[in-house]
Amino acid sequence: PDEWRAYPYYWAWLPYASKPFSEKTKELVLHKLRDLNLVKGLLDELNKLFKHDKGFDKTLFDKQASVMRGQILNLCQALESGMSPSSLFRCHCSESSVTAGVRVPLLFSSSRINIPSFHLANT
Repeated sequence: PDEWRAYPYYWAWLPYASKPFSEKTKELVLHKLRDLNLVKGLLDELNKLFKHDKGFDKTLFDKQASVMRGQILNLCQALESGMSPSSLFRCHCSESSVTAGVRVPLLFSSSRINIPSFHLANT
């Protein structure tokens, strides 16, 4: 996408979303998210896939990859610090570049997506 989109994050207000990530979830994904080679490989594969699109824009892809790396950093921090999915959702979006195999957070943080609050009606 060429713009930020307000996808429906209404799940963030469900009671289960306020519970911290489980130890099982941490064990399953944290070591993978910390692996720079795995993240680079994922982004390389996505790049190969998206390059087939006639409207592919390398500059836009690089920006989106930077945001994805930033979100991976946010997720790692959330898992390490015992945050809940709901708390993670409220984190600012950040970008991260990779230089010589080291993740470098960029000095960028978009404002949080403003989602209107609502209450599910009991049916």
